[in-house]
Amino acid sequence: MYNKEERKRSADSSIGAVLIPGFQGGNQSRGPGIGALQSDVAVSRKEKPMYVGVDLVKIDRWERILEKFPARAEKIFTAEEIAHCEKKGKKRAESYAALWGAREAAGKALGIGIFGSAWQDAFVTWTKWGAPVLHLQGTFQKRAEQLGITDMSISISHEEHMAIAVVVMAGGRNDTDKD
Repeated sequence: MYNKEERKRSADSSIGAVLIPGFQGGNQSRGPGIGALQSDVAVSRKEKPMYVGVDLVKIDRWERILEKFPARAEKIFTAEEIAHCEKKGKKRAESYAALWGAREAAGKALGIGIFGSAWQDAFVTWTKWGAPVLHLQGTFQKRAEQLGITDMSISISHEEHMAIAVVVMAGGRNDTDKD
């Protein structure tokens, strides 16, 4: 499905995006086909580029931040995110770490990182089933519009000492190496 030249172009991408031909992603529901690769479908990179961002966060760092600077959460997270984390009681730092990872992963998927953006340019809400839904505004929204992003999905998790967030965005133009 990928030839050598396509793999090299993807590896050389100036923003670190991973472009996957044949991706048949869906919306932010957890329905069938989310993230499924269909090898019998030949879709070129130019038809539907993919942008992936991943961030791994140490939970104990967020425990320290919340202890030393309790007001910092109000500057970084939305009221809904704070309420979600505070419901976790003693395990609230896990959720804060995962939500921080969501911001970092979104910036990486967009190829711009988080510097130069506002803290809440990416934020998370939840469906009635508890699935996370990623939202963009400000600098992140502008960049997504520049790239022509039409679809995105997020997965967040935490275990013991680490939290992780993975963001996948799809659609739009495929000339990111010219940015």
